[in-house]
Amino acid sequence: MHTYDAQLAAGAVQLMSADVAVDRVAEFLDTCNSTPATWPQEAATVRYHAIEGRPGSPRE
Repeated sequence: MHTYDAQLAAGAVQLMSADVAVDRVAEFLDTCNSTPATWPQEAATVRYHAIEGRPGSPRE
């Protein structure tokens, strides 16, 4: 994301490979949807389902 943000700010956005994009999404979900802090709400499950990405990759 930071690379894309920098490219966007410079007006020079470049395409990234599908492998890089899928890996970045997985990293985002792993890091931004978790916390060591106590969650004050009732527990819930969020399920993500990829409709694109690496063939055969279990991204659910």
